[in-house]
Amino acid sequence: MNNRQNKHIKTKKITVFCSSYHSFSSFAIILTRIAANRHLVFQSANLFFYNSKTAA
Repeated sequence: MNNRQNKHIKTKKITVFCSSYHSFSSFAIILTRIAANRHLVFQSANLFFYNSKTAA
């Protein structure tokens, strides 16, 4: 009985770790995408700012 409970707790910990790792990896992927697109965002923002300045 005690051994079985211990096993169950171990598998529970593993599943929690796996799910948290999965969410962390997806979060990291999102962060890297943002970092990759950041210079594009800044470029478009600068272009927009420049265009609005020249228009006004």
